[in-house]
Amino acid sequence: MELKFRSYSTITEIMTNWQDIEDCRNLQKLMRLNHVVVMQWTGLNDKNGKEIYEGDLIKTPDNRILPVIFKEGCFGFENSFENSFEIKKFAYFTKALVSIIEVVGNIYEMEEIPMFRGTKKELENLF
Repeated sequence: MELKFRSYSTITEIMTNWQDIEDCRNLQKLMRLNHVVVMQWTGLNDKNGKEIYEGDLIKTPDNRILPVIFKEGCFGFENSFENSFEIKKFAYFTKALVSIIEVVGNIYEMEEIPMFRGTKKELENLF
């Protein structure tokens, strides 16, 4: 698997793609900056062929919007179920799963996050 990254500056509010990072050979410098968030490519693409990165928001077949996170040594998302209390179960990505999900944005560039219960700050705190 090829390693790719992208970065987001909380000061300029600009997302930088992997090609630009690689061209400038500045990944290590970016990782040391407090105002820059570096996100890794999962190595997978969604049902439309779009690359899935940590921090992306995915849409599931049942129309839930969930953030992509890195946990327990792999990429996936917290799958929440509601009963009388909320149970969170980490679901890691498989090729079968990514063939039915769609990247609809990311947690840094979307002002409003549809179908997500919580604030943008709470979502960012997952990282």
